[in-house]
Amino acid sequence: MHGTRMASTTWEYHLLAYLLTYVRTQAALAEWQPQLLAQLHRCLGGTAPLRPLVSIGSGVSELVLAPVQTYRNHGLVLRGLRHGSNIFARNLFVEGMSLASQILLFSQAALETLAAAREGSWPEA
Repeated sequence: MHGTRMASTTWEYHLLAYLLTYVRTQAALAEWQPQLLAQLHRCLGGTAPLRPLVSIGSGVSELVLAPVQTYRNHGLVLRGLRHGSNIFARNLFVEGMSLASQILLFSQAALETLAAAREGSWPEA
């Protein structure tokens, strides 16, 4: 009977430790949630599939916001439009070249694989 009580105590101890850990984790998440949500866009923007969209979106926002900000500060619209369009064009060009590079690399790999299949030997990875 004494051994059963010991196992029950061990089980209760593990359950209590689990519950305390859960409560601490929930409290920490509740405290950190605003900061985590405020920086989520940075984490998602850094992922490879979303990076071009973020870059082009940044260029579009500069294309729209730069003339407004320049007009508010200096009363000049065309300078802000020129600045915003330069940033947009640069971002679009860089992402277009990156996409073209990736397409060419994929095409090269596919053609090399087809050529190796035609010759009867597979390339080593």
